[in-house]
Amino acid sequence: MRKANISLHKFVKRVIVHLCAAALLLFPTGCSFDVFGKQIVLTTGFRQDELFKLEGQNCMLGEALVYLSNMRNSYEKIYGEEIWSSQQGGVFAVTVRENALALISQIKAMNLLAVDNSITLSDEEERKVREAADEYFGSLGETERKKLRIDEDLVLRMYREYALAHKYYREIIKDIDLEVSDDEARTITIEQIFLRTYLEGPDGIRQEMSLSEKEALRVKAEELRALAADGEHEFSDLVLEYSDGGLSELSFSKGDTDPVFENAVFNLGTNEISEVIRTKDGYHIIKCLTTFNREETDLNKLKIADLSRQKVFGERYDTYVSTLITAFNDELWDSVSEDDFDGINTQSFFEIYHKYFD
Repeated sequence: MRKANISLHKFVKRVIVHLCAAALLLFPTGCSFDVFGKQIVLTTGFRQDELFKLEGQNCMLGEALVYLSNMRNSYEKIYGEEIWSSQQGGVFAVTVRENALALISQIKAMNLLAVDNSITLSDEEERKVREAADEYFGSLGETERKKLRIDEDLVLRMYREYALAHKYYREIIKDIDLEVSDDEARTITIEQIFLRTYLEGPDGIRQEMSLSEKEALRVKAEELRALAADGEHEFSDLVLEYSDGGLSELSFSKGDTDPVFENAVFNLGTNEISEVIRTKDGYHIIKCLTTFNREETDLNKLKIADLSRQKVFGERYDTYVSTLITAFNDELWDSVSEDDFDGINTQSFFEIYHKYFD
């Protein structure tokens, strides 16, 4: 399978999705800070290091710093530190900050919902919370504890709230019984020759080709389709020689891609080659490798069921949070700088939680 280089802004988006999925685990409402219906930005009336207030709850700066540093360092472990000094590094840093804040805001709101629904942690869950908090706090050096502005009590509260938020979500979706058919979740695998009809500058901005350039590519695509169907050329060889990057071989299900592309693909038989397909991105010549991928289809069943559960939960959650009023200490949050993370290497907050609760 051949992979092409991707632009940095797309790379950043993929990483952000990865980070959110790893941190949120089951929480369904996504990664953004548009969490509350009514938000008041203040710089006064807060205790020292108090970041926001929410209907009787509060969030200390240390809590947000723990989430933020863990997200940052988990990313760096996989992709390296160079992103912060890259062209899009500033955009990425801001987005990760927003996602950390969104996650902790969501947990606070879900704790309020748990209380309203009389959901509490059992003695066994409280024991796990304490053990997780002790392990995480013990993993931090003195410099990290000081820079993160946390103590044992704050870490204990964080794990307790994280656990209660998860329990509330599980309680809400436990009785949702979903049956997903093979046809609904069917995943197929294809190989494609792709001729791109746009250019992408170093800033990630898309620039469409001229009409004459697109027409020339269309003619080339028709020629390549003829070669692919003549029985003398290996389709994979044509892909390697002519395709404009991306994944040459990919699996997907209904609803995952451009409707025109999808319609053509799902009407192909195994080893059948499509006519030239025009989408907003370019020209495609598709070879169907398999019309039914059992492994991928089973995984997609789980994905569809999970999305349905998320929708049910999200309706209840969104209605609730739209009534909440948040007082946010904008000045305190803006005072957090990149230099504040020097010497902070922690990345195990979520990993330790899942060690005790999965």
